[in-house]
Amino acid sequence: MRRYQWSARSATWAIAARAFAVSALATGPLGLACTPIEPGSDLFGADAGPAATSAPFERAGSAGDELDRPSTVAGCLPVRQRPTRIIGGNAGAELDADETWSCQSNYWIAAPWFVRPGVSLTIGPDTRIIVASGAYLLVERGGRLVAEGTRQAPVVFSSAQPIGRRAPGDWKGIMLAGSAPTHVANATLPGSVSDARAYFGGGPSGDVDHDCGRLRFLRIEFAGGSTDEEATPGAALALAGCGTSTLIDFVQIHRATDGLGILGGTLGIQHVVVSNNGFGNAIEWTAGYTGPLQHVAVQGSGTGAALKGSNSESDPALEPVSHPVLYNVTAVGISPLLASGAHYGLSLQHGSAATLRNSIITRFDDAAIVLDSEPTIAAATPEQISHLTLFDNGLGGATHLPRAAAALQSDSLRLRDPGLDAATNLARPDFAPTDSGVMSNIALTPPGFDPTATYRGALPFQGEDWTLGWTDYPLD
Repeated sequence: MRRYQWSARSATWAIAARAFAVSALATGPLGLACTPIEPGSDLFGADAGPAATSAPFERAGSAGDELDRPSTVAGCLPVRQRPTRIIGGNAGAELDADETWSCQSNYWIAAPWFVRPGVSLTIGPDTRIIVASGAYLLVERGGRLVAEGTRQAPVVFSSAQPIGRRAPGDWKGIMLAGSAPTHVANATLPGSVSDARAYFGGGPSGDVDHDCGRLRFLRIEFAGGSTDEEATPGAALALAGCGTSTLIDFVQIHRATDGLGILGGTLGIQHVVVSNNGFGNAIEWTAGYTGPLQHVAVQGSGTGAALKGSNSESDPALEPVSHPVLYNVTAVGISPLLASGAHYGLSLQHGSAATLRNSIITRFDDAAIVLDSEPTIAAATPEQISHLTLFDNGLGGATHLPRAAAALQSDSLRLRDPGLDAATNLARPDFAPTDSGVMSNIALTPPGFDPTATYRGALPFQGEDWTLGWTDYPLD
């Protein structure tokens, strides 16, 4: 068995993602240095764009003293003291040559911004980007986004609204399009444009390895779109048709509508926090996604599910059938804002399968797990959904597996309090369990996953907390 080393990203995780993708299919140059300019200038857009305030980062960014904190990156001032570059104009714009953004400047995306095929946008540690209402960053199929911070200096995308008035959905989010396997080729990313710039997916025989870029130590705040389609996420981070060469590691999505949306593809995802999402699902997949996920922490405070999977509403057997493999998930529910909203830990619909092991689902108002139809029920088995700790879900705190999901009962399920009261804290959550029972009766992890994660949940009992140092939890 290959051992995955967390300290150095290797080909192992990609091998694991590709292995799952192939199995599912069988069955069914550096950019130019930035030149800072003063606020009010328009660098890339065809139009002048919205008028800049004298200092937009006086009023936007993360809360607390973070705007005034010295940078840990040599040569970079505190956020509030940096010059600001305005990206895009009223009509939006496209990046057609490699570009690098650094913490020597702040960035204000004023309108939808497109990264063209064959072009890379590289963003370095401690770089801050705020995004105007209705704007988004879309990396077209064949383009790449490389946003790599560090634990001490993450890259941050946030709302351009003033602190105290920021809310989920202030801006639409980040969208990465690729040509990895999906139900159909040339589907269109929801919530964006309707032309070829938003096309994603290579169909069932797409490029398993497609590289959409690298996202590491990245925070995305107050984003998310909307969609009228039940099985289509309007996510703060949309990964559409991305393959195994894509890196997603140490990413936080905070105060979004829908959090992470995965539309097909085979990429692996690890070390993800989705915190205090506003209205929709925290993590949602569809369109034939078949990759692995590990070390996932979710505060399910929206009116949906912490994890929601769909295959195809019109054809639940459409290939590739959505079937991600998830290990070490902690999903903690917080009562939704709307009493009429559904509130589940894991919701599978329209034929989606899932493998979920060594995980915790707790405090969801309606149920821990719900299955919507016969195709979904047939795809869910106790062998695939096992070694879970379930606590305080549904009516009376004991409605964990209602109706059809009752068939998932097995000896590997444990109805026991994992000790996650602190994980419900919206301002400073702690996802580490306080009950040592999460360390026993553990399923072996497959090749390519972290073999040291011998516990249930995203974090160990009395072990290293991988969420510290780079995450933040501003309320508004």
